[in-house]
Amino acid sequence: MASGWGITGNKGRCYDFWMDFSECMSHCREPKDCSLLREDYLECLHHSKEVHALLTFLSLVPDL
Repeated sequence: MASGWGITGNKGRCYDFWMDFSECMSHCREPKDCSLLREDYLECLHHSKEVHALLTFLSLVPDL
């Protein structure tokens, strides 16, 4: 991932998030200063918040 190449040979979908996080880590005083950028990068990779929101929504929708 850190190479920047995606599966199709173009820039990876999360590469920009990785670059922002990496740049922050190289300039910050404490790693916690970059926690929001880390969270964005991990969400781009795994979509965990998106999946959680979808499952919560689906649990509230009555069966059709």
